[in-house]
Amino acid sequence: MMNILNARRAVLGALSALALVGCAGVAVAQSDNPSFSLVNLSGETIYAAYASSADDDYWRQDRLGSNVLPPGNDFPIHLPRGQCINDVRVVFVSGREITRMGVDTCRLRALVVTPSRQILERV
Repeated sequence: MMNILNARRAVLGALSALALVGCAGVAVAQSDNPSFSLVNLSGETIYAAYASSADDDYWRQDRLGSNVLPPGNDFPIHLPRGQCINDVRVVFVSGREITRMGVDTCRLRALVVTPSRQILERV
């Protein structure tokens, strides 16, 4: 009876260890990916979107390119692996701009532009 209990404990311990290693691998894989989805719930079309490393002194290219982001839609923002801390700026067709500085995009799935013109994180 003791041998069966010891065997079960050993198997459960091994499975738990494998699960932890698997989860750690997933967390590492997610933690260096700064790409995210920009979601427009603002009620106004977004004309341009910028996401640059917080270390940069200037904005890089418009991530929307020749596209615009109408209300109710989302757009994938692709950033280089490992570039986790980013500044994000959104420009509306009206010319109004909103900015979030120092966003850790490696720990989120989306940035949501709200009706009150805020940029919120969706983890």
